[in-house]
Amino acid sequence: MSRLIAMILLMIFFIACEEKELTEQKNDRPNEPFVEHIKVGIASVNISPNTVTNIPLGGYQPRKSTGLHDHIYAKILLLDNDTTEVVLISLDLPGANYPIIRAGHPLIEAQTGIKPDKIFFHATHTHSSLADEYFADQMIVSDLINNIIDGINTAKSNKVGARVRIAQGTSQAETINRRYPQRAVDNTLFAMFFEDESFKVIASLINFSCHPVVLGDDNLEISSDFVHYLRRELEQDLGGMVAFFNGSFGDINPKPIPGQGIRNRRGGTFNMAEELGSILASEVMDLKETARVQPISLNTKVSEIPFGDRYTRVGIIDLTPVQIACFPGEPLTGFSEKAKQYLTGEYKLIFGLTDDYYGYLVPEDEWGTCFDKFQSQGCYEETQVRNDSVSKVLLKSIERLVLE
Repeated sequence: MSRLIAMILLMIFFIACEEKELTEQKNDRPNEPFVEHIKVGIASVNISPNTVTNIPLGGYQPRKSTGLHDHIYAKILLLDNDTTEVVLISLDLPGANYPIIRAGHPLIEAQTGIKPDKIFFHATHTHSSLADEYFADQMIVSDLINNIIDGINTAKSNKVGARVRIAQGTSQAETINRRYPQRAVDNTLFAMFFEDESFKVIASLINFSCHPVVLGDDNLEISSDFVHYLRRELEQDLGGMVAFFNGSFGDINPKPIPGQGIRNRRGGTFNMAEELGSILASEVMDLKETARVQPISLNTKVSEIPFGDRYTRVGIIDLTPVQIACFPGEPLTGFSEKAKQYLTGEYKLIFGLTDDYYGYLVPEDEWGTCFDKFQSQGCYEETQVRNDSVSKVLLKSIERLVLE
């Protein structure tokens, strides 16, 4: 009898230990000592227009808005390692508007002290947001820049020490390569979590590749598309701020609309956008359970490149073990594969539409090879870039930056 009692007590002890371990895992191991890897500040700046009707929308053919479905934002992530401050700005806009960026750099430096080579403007590329035409008004540009500056200063004032956790996996979200439908898509989903000393999430940086075109040109409500639902769910479930950075999305679309061709997005609904955003949010939550605590570095390099009547730029954000190549256009998958060959980090990321817009980035060996021709002009993506040399120049510039 005593042996039986002893066995029962031993079983109870092991069960209690397992439950304690599971509880600690769910609480992200609060008994671990906190080690600061970097300081982080955040700001969510609402950039929705005051008047939400009759606003020019970008991404598709010209059209005007009838209202606002969800607010659009500038999500500001400030990183500080005590010697360098870097600010990443994710904008819910169709493109990285050149006048905003060029006007913004000197003003941001003057009012925050952050130099232009440490400032990165990124556009999520939603096709249900403000067209470039909207920013022809200099007062609108000035207001946007001032609001971003206020957001950066807010992030500077609220920054705290953070530890970093990193995870990467493959999303099961259904996407398709619209140029080569038979090709497998790269559905890599990357997440970086910044946690304060109580192990609460301050901010999450998410990188995934997909055109935010669940909503078609028949949608006339301002929206950040699936990105809205991804951020909303994560900010509710994880807390903190979520900044989304689109990757190699130039040839990647959400799953086709039933009854439509691969490129025709008419009939896309907000329920469909919510479905995609929710899938990604759930997968990010799963990634957090396995995310590794990893210290990061903080360095940046940029290269100014003359193109026609102005300069554009490429950049490297080095958060070793994460290395990010930033490009001023919509990278096709093949282009990004070539770019990643130059990167040396354990995690190799691409940020498209960063700091400028030079159309689609089509690798030379894929020029004119899409499965569907765009009327008589050839492949659609090739009609939206100056020539086939743009990609070659940008790739060479990234190679030089890495080697410096």
